[in-house]
Amino acid sequence: SVIDPTSDKVVNTIKVGDNPTALMVDDDEELYVLCTGRWPAWGDTTDTGTNGGVYVIDPKSQTVTDSILVTGHPSEI
Repeated sequence: SVIDPTSDKVVNTIKVGDNPTALMVDDDEELYVLCTGRWPAWGDTTDTGTNGGVYVIDPKSQTVTDSILVTGHPSEI
């Protein structure tokens, strides 16, 4: 979510993968969001869960500009 610090209100929501857990800003001020994905539901053989990924966000346009999907559940950028 994008939060306006003066009003403390959500002003936009940017869709990324399941379970976003880490954020990094690069030298070009792009945001990198690490999503670990979702593990399959316990005991449900039909649920495959979701894989993780890294999503690149342009903070000026508040949009995802790129993504790197990975197999498994990454935990660190």
